This record gives sequence, C-alpha cells and structure tokens, in this order.
Amino acid sequence: MGAGAVGIVYGFYLQKAGAEVSFLVKERHRSGLRDGVRTYVLKMWGRYATTVFSGYGVYSDVAELRGREFDLVVLTVASDALEHSWLASLARSVGETSRVLTLQPDINDRAKIDQHFPPDRVTQGLINFLSFQAPLAGAARPLPEDSPPGIAWFLVRPSGHFEASETGRWLQAELAKGGFHATVIDDLPGVSARRTARSIPVTAVLELADWKLARLVSPQFWSLAMASSREAEAVVSGAALKERALSRSALRHVLRLALPIIKRMAPFDIEGYLAFHFTKVGPQTLLVLDTLIEAGGGTPSRQVEALRSVRDRLRTKRAEG
Repeated sequence: MGAGAVGIVYGFYLQKAGAEVSFLVKERHRSGLRDGVRTYVLKMWGRYATTVFSGYGVYSDVAELRGREFDLVVLTVASDALEHSWLASLARSVGETSRVLTLQPDINDRAKIDQHFPPDRVTQGLINFLSFQAPLAGAARPLPEDSPPGIAWFLVRPSGHFEASETGRWLQAELAKGGFHATVIDDLPGVSARRTARSIPVTAVLELADWKLARLVSPQFWSLAMASSREAEAVVSGAALKERALSRSALRHVLRLALPIIKRMAPFDIEGYLAFHFTKVGPQTLLVLDTLIEAGGGTPSRQVEALRSVRDRLRTKRAEG
C-alpha cells in the first residue's frame, strides 16, 4: 500500500493486528519512512494520543516485489493515478494470488483495476475516517505548528466499509483485531457510487466558495451544490430524482446554525483539513465530475447542467490561480 494519510492508517491497524506491513512509495519518499512515522490519533475536545509507527517494509520499485507473496494489496492512490502504467506493472509483480482492496471513489475505477487483477480477487472498500499530514499549516488546533510532522487521523465507528466478499469479511475480522472497526455491505459499489455522487459535487462547490463552510451554506453556493449533487445521484441511480426542496433547504438552515458548534467540537480545523486534502486530490475531483457528466450523456443537457457548470467554473478558478 502507499504511505500517505490513508495507507498509514490501514498499515498501523493491520500491524497492530499482527500483520507484516510494507509500503510502496516513490524513491523520494523512502527516506522519510526510514525512522518511522509519527502518528496522532485524534479524540474529541482537542485530545490526542501520539506514537511512532515503525517496523514495516519499504519498497520504491515494483520490480522489488517480484517473487514475494502478499496476502493483501491495498490501493490507496487517488482515482487519477490509476491512469498510469504502474498499475499493470504492480499486477505483474504481485501475481494473481494476492487479494486487492481498492478505495478509489470514481465510478469507473473498478473496471480499470479489473483489467489488471483477477476480478474475483478484487474487493472494494469505502473510507469512513479522516486523516491528513500533520500539523496542518495555519491550524493551531489540536497540534501546534511546531509539532513533529506525521500523520493524524480521527476514527468514527464504523471506520470503513467493505464489499460483502470473502476478502471483505476477512479484512473486517483482521482489522478488528487491531482496533479498527468496519462493516461489510452487500451493495457496496452502489453505496460508494451514491456517496461519490452526493459528496464530490458539494466538495467542488466548497472549493468555489474558497473552502469556507459559511459561504457554502449561503443561498448562492448551496443551491448549486444541491442541484449538482442531485444530478449526480440521478446519473448513478439511472433515474431522475425529484427535487427535495424542503429537506435540502432545511438542511442548509440547520448547518448554518450548527456551524459554530461543529467547529468548536471538532477535533481539528475542519476547513483547514478540507482545503488541504481536497486541494491535494484536486485532479481526482475533476476526473469524477467528468465521469459523471459523461455518464449523464456527455453533451450539453439539462440532465447534467449544474454538474457541467460546477466543473467549468472549477477549471476556470484553478486556471486563474
């Protein structure tokens, strides 16, 4: 697995469960793993526990993996990274016996992965925790900016979801031994697609609102976020959805009133996290929007009018810097 904010979390709890863990990283990141990774497990009200995660293997070339057997390969890269040739090289190196867990959100990702790995060895997962490179720049809570750099995360229950396959159930049981609690879901691909449809358009609009939650719940941005997410849900469900104006409007008012409380109770700077994480995976956001628009017809139509508007405005904003 990769050694980013997601891979470190999975590696940490798999190691606690008794597994031998290895990371595949770019050569320039290898030295940063040599002495272990500082971890910060965040809790409510600004509390956290910290330790150094070590005792893992590190590889920087898929050729180093040839001849080795792995029980599980976890793909933690963003969706746009699946477009590159390394995936085919990885599949050739780890052979056909390794289980594969894919965590990417784009609705076309599974098909891309199945081109390289035996489909019956691939299980889809859904991330249900928040993790990031710490400390966040400009955020004094909960970690001072002079804290040793590392990976911070906040777990809820369940912290992940897996497909209801043999691998999914095995992984659920193994992670539970390490203190990471997950569920298995029969229709996880469908659940994942619907969550992507609801969340990615809203995330894109939040970026248009300069990552300010108060601006997101203003009428201007909220209406665009809800219209685009509704279109995306219709695309993945294959049927038009009725506008739930009352519930969406009520949700806006609830969020607007609750924001001060949410920010105060959150174990970290929410806006800082959202800006950092989704800027880092910015190409993935545009890829998912492109996929949804193409799946909705690909040509100008009312079916994806709001999605197209969000995508085009986001491209313009990024181009303007």
